[in-house]
Amino acid sequence: DYYFGSCATGAGGALAMAIGLIGAQNCVSVSIPGKILTEEEMRKAVREGKKAFGFVNTDAEKVIPVLIDEILKKEE
Repeated sequence: DYYFGSCATGAGGALAMAIGLIGAQNCVSVSIPGKILTEEEMRKAVREGKKAFGFVNTDAEKVIPVLIDEILKKEE
């Protein structure tokens, strides 16, 4: 199972509950205001086993397709 969360900062509200439930080591903010991880950085996070991804709500169209693509590759 994977979790995608969004909020104004891409960290606090987006990942707070996921961090509490599965631990910070399984979570990553893929975007924060003014900065989006590169496509390779996002793909690497999935390959490394991250399960929860936080992002700024306005970046959803940029990050979700990359994450979904890499998750599907990993799950094959």
